[in-house]
Amino acid sequence: MGEKVVSYLWMLACILIATAGARDFDWNEAANEELSFTDCWTRSNPSKKSGFPKPVFNFEKENLSFKGCGNWYGKNDGKLAPWHVLLYRRFCPGVVLSDRTIITTNGNRCAYVLETFKETQEKITIFGGECADKRNEDTCYMFRGLLRQRVIIFPNHTHMVLFANLSEVIDVKKVVINIGSFYSQSIYLWEVDISLKFTPSLQPACLWNSGNENDHVTEKFYHTNVKVVKPNSRLSSDFLQEEKCFEDSTVKKWQCDLYGNSICTDFGSKIIATNRGSFLFIERRGRFYLRASIGMANEINNDILAWLDLVPYLRRIVAASANLAMMPEIPDLIKKRIDFGATQSFENCGRQPRRPRSRRETDDKAPAGGFIVGGRNAVKGHHPWHASMSRETNLGVNIPDFCGATLVTKTTLVTAAHCLVGNDGPRYNISELYVTLGMHSSLSENENSRQYFAVLDIVVHPNYTGGFINDIALIELDDEVEVTEFVRPICLWNSDHDLDKITNRTGTVVGWGHTSNQTYSDILQRAELKIVSYEECYDSKKLFFSVHLKPRGNFCAGFIHNNTGACKGDSGGGFSLYDREPDLHFLRGVVSLGRLRDVPWSSEKSCDPKFYALYTDVTTYMQWIVENSPGINKKSPLS
Repeated sequence: MGEKVVSYLWMLACILIATAGARDFDWNEAANEELSFTDCWTRSNPSKKSGFPKPVFNFEKENLSFKGCGNWYGKNDGKLAPWHVLLYRRFCPGVVLSDRTIITTNGNRCAYVLETFKETQEKITIFGGECADKRNEDTCYMFRGLLRQRVIIFPNHTHMVLFANLSEVIDVKKVVINIGSFYSQSIYLWEVDISLKFTPSLQPACLWNSGNENDHVTEKFYHTNVKVVKPNSRLSSDFLQEEKCFEDSTVKKWQCDLYGNSICTDFGSKIIATNRGSFLFIERRGRFYLRASIGMANEINNDILAWLDLVPYLRRIVAASANLAMMPEIPDLIKKRIDFGATQSFENCGRQPRRPRSRRETDDKAPAGGFIVGGRNAVKGHHPWHASMSRETNLGVNIPDFCGATLVTKTTLVTAAHCLVGNDGPRYNISELYVTLGMHSSLSENENSRQYFAVLDIVVHPNYTGGFINDIALIELDDEVEVTEFVRPICLWNSDHDLDKITNRTGTVVGWGHTSNQTYSDILQRAELKIVSYEECYDSKKLFFSVHLKPRGNFCAGFIHNNTGACKGDSGGGFSLYDREPDLHFLRGVVSLGRLRDVPWSSEKSCDPKFYALYTDVTTYMQWIVENSPGINKKSPLS
């Protein structure tokens, strides 16, 4: 009984000294209120009852978070669980997740390491894998070898420095995630810039790769020891139903919050004394998957432990980890679409002129634009909705064609928000901007097809905060365009919004972008690009698209196998699809983001045609476009 009191006092003291994540806690209320286990479970686990979706790391059969993860070679021969490492000798046990990431909890040992070294800047030694010399304490601790990598935390608490072989200094970063209501539920992710070299005794554990629906009924949970104490270095326990977990207990409200999203196990007294900073694993088909963690003071009673289920937080863990990626979630489809009526969004929109093509205008051997990698010269007048955005500074410097845009009414164009707004606000004064429509050759200023306009206003999507998410904006011209053979609005999308319905279809992008040899195209370029599924896009470059792909908000297109794609130089231009039945062109996307690559012997960046480019999906923003674009036809009022 005395030990139990000490345990609770220690837990209370730890929470009292913590500041992170405890702002909304009412101590007076918590001190006086007790809950039954039923009330506690209802309060702390509402989301758990409905389950969490299956995380997708890749589309291979085993769906592994890191290649080859979860293997425990010689696990029945008394070998160490190979994912365990120790930071700063006797203090902080962690688990390797990738060749660059180690996860620890804020158990008393790791919290002490973190706080101490924030202040002292002393070195943190990492031990992992098998010892080369078990008699040498400087290179071996708890049967683990020195990885010859050390960490220093600077006073600003934002960076660490990794010393490789005590000579080369390399920047690394530390990430702290508070994922519970209290400091006691925090985890730390440590990133190293020198990739760990994996051996049979040093392997990454897998992150959980399934949902949590009903898995507690059938799964067996394993606690793998940091130190080998006997030949079988893993202990197992069945999941305990909540009735057993809180049996004969009353739980104070502050304790209940601590046990939110819990997994309860009964390992007896075997790990109670050493559970701080521990992790819980599930074995499936010979691989071990990280499922839950323990911070401080998670003992309930009768040797029962409450573990924090990590499934709800996997996306945040992966996002903060180096060399780990997860497929972005695909939101439910917004099925409602705007009925523009028989005349489409604008009368006579989306029509190309019917003229014979000249040999010169369709020369397939023309140099490809860097934005339209692998493109060709466009036919004059065939993209009458495409506009060039330029800038003339107060000093008289002309900066032409810095972005593209697409005409949708006589006064409104759709473009990319990042063309006009940066992280610190507007990039340019509106008075400096002008728009050119009907241009085919950027050098032939006497083209009689051209129309020039000043910019009256810019409307940026309200959810745009910089970068490439919600990357869409509208430009209002100071006067109406004259609809001609060479200047005409495109039709707004009026079909099903589901991307699956147009996957593998080919769309068109045009522009005067940067060429592959770092020059600009004189003639408007065009390219035909294939729309790919969210899954194919993500799987092509997981680390890149796990960050930048936002299903329903944008989509991917290109031909990466024959080096045809979109990139820098003409962001904001339109991605159009042609429907043969009405013989019209429709705006489906806005050029948003392409990946760049270094150019040898140059400080410039060039387009990387081996990556798909991202296009803002206008169907997600259709109501906003219509509400902010005077002159659009609509059969019925917007609701």
